[in-house]
Amino acid sequence: MPFDFRRWRKEHKPPPGVVYVGNIDARRDILDVRDAVRALWPLVQKGEPKEVYNICRGEAYRIGNILELLMGMSSMEFRAEVDPRRLRPTDPVLELGSCAKLTRATGWQASIELRDTLRWILEWHCEMVSAGRSGAAATWTRDCGERV
Repeated sequence: MPFDFRRWRKEHKPPPGVVYVGNIDARRDILDVRDAVRALWPLVQKGEPKEVYNICRGEAYRIGNILELLMGMSSMEFRAEVDPRRLRPTDPVLELGSCAKLTRATGWQASIELRDTLRWILEWHCEMVSAGRSGAAATWTRDCGERV
């Protein structure tokens, strides 16, 4: 998400305190990359060759709720504005996977909560800012003075 904000702030330069968003009512199955990586080794060991397995959480989150969580973690006040250029008529309302087959084969289940994932992303972003390796958006850069 920080990359998305950074890119859009650079391209569309919203006024200070505004983040442009698309469809915040869409629901997506969000999985922490660390959970995804932890699924791979058991899958290599116990999965059946040529079978297809979904590595996902199996739970959908409303994008607007994710944005609210991020806003709550931020020390800055900002508001989200829907940018019509971000709305896609073919955007699915719901994208939800099932990891039941993967769990049956390996016992794997996602273990990292969404809030922890978002906090990790913000902390990583602050580390990149501190190291001078990020073209960070002002909204998130100011948060780097206070650890989330």
